Amino acid sequence: MRPREDDLLQPTLSPDLDVRIYGRLFKPQSILWPTFFGGPVAGGILFGMNYARMGRRDLALRCWIGGVVVGLALAIGVGWYLTDPAATSEVTNAAARNPSTRLTRYIIAGISVAIGWLVAKHQEPRFTAWEGHGNEPANLWVPGLLAVFVGAIFIIGVALGTVALRGGFD
Repeated sequence: MRPREDDLLQPTLSPDLDVRIYGRLFKPQSILWPTFFGGPVAGGILFGMNYARMGRRDLALRCWIGGVVVGLALAIGVGWYLTDPAATSEVTNAAARNPSTRLTRYIIAGISVAIGWLVAKHQEPRFTAWEGHGNEPANLWVPGLLAVFVGAIFIIGVALGTVALRGGFD
């Protein structure tokens, strides 16, 4: 038998697709809720935990680092926006000085969920195969709430740090 035909007759899976070695996974679409409320850091933590439980430490590390980098960028952008003289005109003065304005929160949530949706689509086939073996998803309540708390503190802390470094509000 020729080597190319051998692979066709005896297919093998790569080790990362062997669902028997997976730990208890979170449902990828459910992770989008903590990502919405906790920003990219919360999503990075939870998606990274899922990848780690799948045995993909490389992708888990990318999620964790990516969550922090995107979180830093968004929080610095929010802090910069809040101290920008053009954004603090008399018309928008009250709204721009409030770090929890709807606009900035929706921007952070929108970007976080968009990135999270792409990661969830990547994890979904593996999760479906794992669930098809009779496994139940892990409970997301406690880890999700902790991730939301960590993500929110991170975003608020970096944004306020940026405001302080730029001289505060006028």
